[in-house]
Amino acid sequence: MKASIEIESRPRAQRIFKKIFPNVFFGNLVLAGCVLIFLAATPGQSFFLGLYTEKFIEDFGMTRATASSIFASAFVCSAFAVQVIGKIIDRFGPTRTICFAAVPYLCGIALTCTASGPPAVAAGFILTRILGPDGIDFAA
Repeated sequence: MKASIEIESRPRAQRIFKKIFPNVFFGNLVLAGCVLIFLAATPGQSFFLGLYTEKFIEDFGMTRATASSIFASAFVCSAFAVQVIGKIIDRFGPTRTICFAAVPYLCGIALTCTASGPPAVAAGFILTRILGPDGIDFAA
């Protein structure tokens, strides 16, 4: 009787997984998924954004100081946004947070790719920095 109550109180995804694979420990798959997400988000978004800094400077006629301040503002906004992202993860869970953050993250990438001036570059950097490594790493 007690075992059936424990099974019914589990989340739906875990119950389905236990029916399909009754002898597999669910935690190992969660750990593997978290490691994959962490590795996918970690390899240096700063490095990849830095690859295009020279191109942004040339195309928009910015100085290096302007480009550096845009990049720094993205990091500062990211530092403040981590607190909000943490609250969202606590309230809705990491899976929903990653799913809902994917669309604005892609919009930030599109904004950076189609930028027509320094303000659009700044907005794109801020969105990609906040929703990319901070949101995904924090959720993992």
